[in-house]
Amino acid sequence: MKANNRNELELEIASSIIEIMDNQVIDIVRFCIKDLPSLITRSKINYSKSMLREVLKNWNLSPEKNSLSYKRYSFTSDGHIYDNRDKGRYYTITKEFLTENFDDLMN
Repeated sequence: MKANNRNELELEIASSIIEIMDNQVIDIVRFCIKDLPSLITRSKINYSKSMLREVLKNWNLSPEKNSLSYKRYSFTSDGHIYDNRDKGRYYTITKEFLTENFDDLMN
């Protein structure tokens, strides 16, 4: 499914993750549901936690079975990306998935 068939929340999540991948020069991003609001704070989209879960379900992503350590990314108020270690049942998304599903958002 191409990006023009996606909803605004999906596009914002994908765009933020692509920006992180490009900035950090990585092909995989791991995140928990609780991390997503800090990734999309720059948008004015109204959403609920259940809407975030629905997007991940539509993308066929599942969280890890156990709580594990991962690198969490966030945007600062001035748009810079910072990372720190966190622990949780994270989801993993790849650049390959984003390229296949959101090719028009890729640089």
